[in-house]
Amino acid sequence: DGRVLPTNPKSRKAAEALVAEFKALGAGSLESDRQDRADERRKAYKLACLRWHPDKNLQDEDTATEVFQFLQLLKEWALSS
Repeated sequence: DGRVLPTNPKSRKAAEALVAEFKALGAGSLESDRQDRADERRKAYKLACLRWHPDKNLQDEDTATEVFQFLQLLKEWALSS
């Protein structure tokens, strides 16, 4: 989808998993389903940010920083309804 994935293999794997997770929470066919899925994506995005924040991953800060930066690039796409 044109997004630049991190180059570090560990960060790349995590970023690919996040993209797959957000794609799985994509738009549904019914309006109420779309809103529910948008809420799920927002919740998943917030949890991913908390999980990958560099301050919460001091043992692997480089990977966490790359994935967190990727999440920032993914924000608009992940939160679009």
